[in-house]
Amino acid sequence: MPAVFFSMIWGSLAAVLSTLVGRVLTALAIGYVSYSGIDILLESLRTAAFQHMGNMGPLVGVVGMLKLGESLNVVVSAVLAKYTIAGLTNGSITRMVFKK
Repeated sequence: MPAVFFSMIWGSLAAVLSTLVGRVLTALAIGYVSYSGIDILLESLRTAAFQHMGNMGPLVGVVGMLKLGESLNVVVSAVLAKYTIAGLTNGSITRMVFKK
């Protein structure tokens, strides 16, 4: 019986604290913003750039000598690594924002 009583108290206390924390963050003008679709954006940007590089006609040799495709791939990979380190999971980043 005491275990059930303590679990009921703990459950209600956890529910109250979660709403209390949310209200305190709202009162302090702190919120969370979630940016989604970043991985899709980067992949479509990379695909579009490589498609347009293929349609360059006589400049294909120059683009090949400059290794523009490889350098573009390195830049996109670096940006994706930056977002991954910043917390990119499942294509979205959640950030804490402070409203003024």
